Amino acid sequence: MPSLLHRLARWAADLDVAAAPDELLTRVRAQHLNLAGATLAAGATSSSKALLPAPLSRGGSPTLGTDRQLPRRDATRAHAALAAAYDHDDLLFGAPVGVGAASVVWALPKGSTVGDALSGTLAGNELAGRLALALALSPGCRGGALGPVLALAAATAAARAQRLDAATTAQALALALSAAGALSPAAQRASATGRGVAYAAQVMIGVDAVEQARAGAQGPTALLDDDAWLQGISGAPPLREAFGGLGAVWLTDHLSLKRLPGDADTLTAVEGIAEILQRHVKAAEKRLRADQIDHIDVRLPARSYFQQRAVAELVGLDAGLITRSIPRAAAVLAIAYELGAAQLSPEWLEERREAIDELARRVHLFHDWSLTTKQTVQSVVALAPLLGDHRQAKAAARRFLGGARSLPAPASLEEWTETARARPDHLFTARSKNPGELSALGAHVGAFVPVEVKLYTTRGGWWPERRATLDGDGGLGAERLYTLASQKYAAGVELRVNNAKALRGLALGEPAEALVSLLNAG
Repeated sequence: MPSLLHRLARWAADLDVAAAPDELLTRVRAQHLNLAGATLAAGATSSSKALLPAPLSRGGSPTLGTDRQLPRRDATRAHAALAAAYDHDDLLFGAPVGVGAASVVWALPKGSTVGDALSGTLAGNELAGRLALALALSPGCRGGALGPVLALAAATAAARAQRLDAATTAQALALALSAAGALSPAAQRASATGRGVAYAAQVMIGVDAVEQARAGAQGPTALLDDDAWLQGISGAPPLREAFGGLGAVWLTDHLSLKRLPGDADTLTAVEGIAEILQRHVKAAEKRLRADQIDHIDVRLPARSYFQQRAVAELVGLDAGLITRSIPRAAAVLAIAYELGAAQLSPEWLEERREAIDELARRVHLFHDWSLTTKQTVQSVVALAPLLGDHRQAKAAARRFLGGARSLPAPASLEEWTETARARPDHLFTARSKNPGELSALGAHVGAFVPVEVKLYTTRGGWWPERRATLDGDGGLGAERLYTLASQKYAAGVELRVNNAKALRGLALGEPAEALVSLLNAG
């Protein structure tokens, strides 16, 4: 019987985006717009020079975020680094799969088509998304899990976009997975350039694996059949059913696009604060000044709360530290009413260091048991069809309960918390309805973070906001996502508004360079 990796490679090699549902193709095009917007914004910052090769490097591949043409490999590395630099990419089960699956198809060999590029992205989403979902019981898609997911996304996308056969693709995927390394929390919270370099290194492992496999190199193709290897990179038992449903269940439907930089555990709160600030503008016809904010209270579920406590102990104003810290991100938003590459540049942050630090101290974070309950039940019930036994159910509960298991619960929740601690499998009655069916996977897996925000003004008023999902959540529908991605990509530039419209009609048979030229115009 062929290995799991061989079966995945066969499916990816045969994938043709022209046969995919129209709504799915719209999502993939939106993903490219979203990531191109992040890449172009990153390329406009002064620090972006550190993510590009030396000025003497010349080649034939147009490179987003710069007016230079670079050798294909240099362009691919630059695309991945710029796309990841400011944490403004996308999320599929906690992983920024587009950094691998979309950026690598922006510098394809001559003879490749737009259809090849979009097929590569879709294949990369589907395989890397399945790996991220299989590792969903780990403490987020971080550290040991994130590197292999990015490398797999890149190798799959590059192999399919370059029309490798199934056997060679399987070797490329095996080489990529076996060589991928861990991305430490320090790399994820680093400066924009540090983060870009670290993420691009994992992407290039996938790209290089394709070239190595094409030259005849072979990898451990039984890797994904090894539960010990999967548990070793994630720290939790894998969800085997996540690897099924190819061609019938499209995980790209779960892809979320980030309107603001950050991860799932910070973004719902940060987007909530941004919404309050915008509501004030609409109501008062002027901005709420930072000195008019008395304080901001943010109530969080356990997993986010304990992550924020860990980040609060770290010193500095690196871009990655801002985007992973609710108080610091809120401070930047309150000062600039924007949060993007321009506001995360070292020069901008250093000039406003004192104001950011002072305002961040007025953002107070609280753990809320009702939100922890809501997140745990909703998230694990969404995963329920993939939970195979009591061991996995307990791991699922631990993932969302986090450090809250050690905290006393209010009397109204005592029975629930005791059940969660002792027999978490009793919480997941939904599992018995559709065991083992990926099609029964619930919504918002890895991206359901209920929060409550209250902004108090110095005049005694307060503004509330409650939310649990991202503004760019995959459940919004393809057309809504395309609109949001178009706005982020265009950034108010009229030519880019037209480019976003033109991307819809870009024929799959056009040369792949047409995709990059369109995205880079303006």
